[in-house]
Amino acid sequence: LAKVRAETFEGKFFERVRPSALTVAQAWESYEPVGKRDTDAWKTDAGRAKHLLRHLGDKRVVALSEADVDEYRTLRLGELTRRKEKPTPATLDRELEVLKRTLNYAVRCGKIQVNPIARVKFLRQPNVRQVVVSEEAFGKLYAEAEEALKPILLLAYDTGMRKREILDLRWSQVDLVVRTIRLS
Repeated sequence: LAKVRAETFEGKFFERVRPSALTVAQAWESYEPVGKRDTDAWKTDAGRAKHLLRHLGDKRVVALSEADVDEYRTLRLGELTRRKEKPTPATLDRELEVLKRTLNYAVRCGKIQVNPIARVKFLRQPNVRQVVVSEEAFGKLYAEAEEALKPILLLAYDTGMRKREILDLRWSQVDLVVRTIRLS
C-alpha cells in the first residue's frame, strides 16, 4: 500500500521484476539446438538431459537449489544404468555439467537473471577402474589370441594405451630408434 501511495504521489511506477516461470524442460528446449550445433558430444548430452528432465523437468529454474541437486543425486543413485550398475559420481557430475551449461545459456539469453546452481560443487570422486589383469591372466589371453591381435594386446598391456589410441596409431607417431610413441 505504501508503494502504491508513493507511486501515485510521485507520478511514477516502481519497476517490478517478476520471477521467471521458465522450467528446466523449457531451458533444455532452448539450449538443445545450440548444443547440437556447438558440441561434438551432443548425443551424449541429450542422453544425460533425459535423466535431468525426468527428475527436474517440471521445476522452475529460479527455484532450483543445492537441495534439489542433492535430491536428484540421491534419486539417480537409486537407479540402475544400462550396465545394471549404479551411476558413478563422475556420471552424476557430467549430468550436472549439462544442467549448468543449459542454465548458463538461459542467463546469456536473458531468460533468467542468474544461474541458481552455479555454485553447486561437483562430487569429483575418483572414477578409477578396479580391474587389473595379472601377468598370468594376460599370458593366457595372449597365448589364445589370434596372431593379428597379439601386437595390439601386447602394446595395450605394456603401455596402458586405450583401444582407440592403439587402433588410430600411425607410423609417424612411432619412433623405433628412441623406442617412443607420441600420442596426439
